[in-house]
Amino acid sequence: MSRGRKENASPRRGAQAATPHPGPPPQGGREQYRLPLGYGWLKRLLPRAEWNGFIALLDNAEMRAIFERAPQVGRILRPLCHEFGLEMPAWLKLPRRTRVRKPRPLLTAEDEERLRRMTARFPDTPPAGRRNRRCGGC
Repeated sequence: MSRGRKENASPRRGAQAATPHPGPPPQGGREQYRLPLGYGWLKRLLPRAEWNGFIALLDNAEMRAIFERAPQVGRILRPLCHEFGLEMPAWLKLPRRTRVRKPRPLLTAEDEERLRRMTARFPDTPPAGRRNRRCGGC
């Protein structure tokens, strides 16, 4: 005799039968709303007084002090400058990133030998220069 629940046991008192999970809402006929894109789109939608308030906020010395203490504020202000079509103040601009190129590893001796055998089958093909003998997927 198993110590588990009996197969013919009735459900607990007050428990309701599980209802199936409803499917996704119907998608047909519903319009897709999207925000406008592009430089200065918010400026066209709001009255001039609203975006002038944002300009005054950027020119405020207290806002600059807040930014110096918490640079994360720039994550909010930079996109707003783009949406309002304003030139970003110098203190809000991000520094230019330097591109770091990773050198590709050279072919191993085993790969070099395999390349020599493959090119021996095709004598008309010129040999690859030393700089072109880089490991493509390594």
